[in-house]
Amino acid sequence: MFPQSMADAQRARALGLFRRAQFVQTYACTEACSSISFLPISPGGTRAATADAASAGAASAGAGVAGEASAGAPVAGAPVARDAARDAGRDAAMDAALRDAQLVGWPVAGTRVAILDTALRELPAGAIGQIATSGPHVMLGYWRQPALTRETLVRGWLLTGDLGVLGPDGALHFAGRIKDLVKSGGENVPAALVERALLASPLVAQAAVFGLPDVSLGERVVAAVVAHAPPTAELQGQLWAELPQLMRQAGLAQYMRPRQLVLCHAMPLGPSGKVLKREIRRLLLAGDPAPDLLYSPDQAGAETRGAHTHSTPVRTEK
Repeated sequence: MFPQSMADAQRARALGLFRRAQFVQTYACTEACSSISFLPISPGGTRAATADAASAGAASAGAGVAGEASAGAPVAGAPVARDAARDAGRDAAMDAALRDAQLVGWPVAGTRVAILDTALRELPAGAIGQIATSGPHVMLGYWRQPALTRETLVRGWLLTGDLGVLGPDGALHFAGRIKDLVKSGGENVPAALVERALLASPLVAQAAVFGLPDVSLGERVVAAVVAHAPPTAELQGQLWAELPQLMRQAGLAQYMRPRQLVLCHAMPLGPSGKVLKREIRRLLLAGDPAPDLLYSPDQAGAETRGAHTHSTPVRTEK
């Protein structure tokens, strides 16, 4: 998945070039024939406008399997006991989960999408877990890799390895990769949530969050950032000072705050356009200046390119 700001920019450019075309964004993987959910793109290209267009598109396309209720939805006609305090807490938790995730649309017609916990039990709407799908679009298995097939196809589900949450309307929201977690100080920090918080800054064009080894924490949270403006020492300091506010605005705990900020000229990208976090991690661990990627002011104040990063001391908990 591309960071939200990149996806928005690409959509806006495509809509501007092909004004009469209708665009549909999909969330998919090769194992599911590249079709799990779809999201019609509105002319406005914004997330809110897209959601309105998608809800109308989902109704006309008959998203999901006809007659199947969404996970956690009550059966029509069944009595439902109401508890105002419980419902208010559940709704607040759902709102927070949906706010922190990226809308990727509704299940493709004839398929089923569910959110599973670690025991592979279906979770209700608003709960974050692993995205799973089933239906005729799912592969039979990996060629001559039976062990990998058994790990991926379990109890009739294709396990995507992605975190997600279903909204009350059945819409799927992407929350990051399960393996893309930084284990810092005994806490799991989802990289996607921290990246989304950073992208809320008007200064930030791209963000990549990952972990680096740390004696006290096991791993420390590191943020690599490409800014809209050319990198300078002043800009790096400004972004560093802005971090606590960005975390608060996103509703994230302070233990998720990056302990190290790396200002980059550009992100290393793979063939599919995804940011290669492993390459940034490798450069930092090796102390490689990587002048084409990493920015650093020298000790005299003149701007050079190197591997300087902004960081904060790590407290040792006793």
